[in-house]
Amino acid sequence: MDTIGNIIDKLFTVNLKLIHNNKDKNKIINLNVQRIALMSEIDKNINKVFSGELSEIDMVRPQHKTY
Repeated sequence: MDTIGNIIDKLFTVNLKLIHNNKDKNKIINLNVQRIALMSEIDKNINKVFSGELSEIDMVRPQHKTY
């Protein structure tokens, strides 16, 4: 399951693709479907946060990157 932050990142990416692919009608339709699905998923997860259905580990997943 993605965190809300992961979903928001995906939404930003889809929005950028919409800006840069404004000539291909099929891509625009597909990207808009993805955009609506991501916004719906964000709404559902935020509702789960406020209702207490979403545990803390599902909201924040700390990453420890080693370079």
